[in-house]
Amino acid sequence: MKVGAEECDDENLISDDGCFPCLVEEGWSCDEESVCTTVCGDGHVNGEEECDDGNTEEDDSCSNECKALVYEDYVMIRKIFLFAQMGVSFLSVIFGATNFITIFLVWNM
Repeated sequence: MKVGAEECDDENLISDDGCFPCLVEEGWSCDEESVCTTVCGDGHVNGEEECDDGNTEEDDSCSNECKALVYEDYVMIRKIFLFAQMGVSFLSVIFGATNFITIFLVWNM
């Protein structure tokens, strides 16, 4: 039960469940009874969301219910890093928790 200035009160001190400590956590929405659900499409992966690409479009890598979409011959890219310094570029693509590829490009100036 919410009291005073509390935004929510789920009667526990567990983070990443939407209400901690008596404040609605980023990426969550809580009703008057402090039942909290994630906000799909806000760009924050929370709770049971598998992904959150910042929109609610269905036909991209993340569904409008924040579930990862897997297509045949399709790999979901989690992060891309590009570094350039002194004539050498490094392009790293992370596909999952441990799968990645790094490409080195060298040029003369």
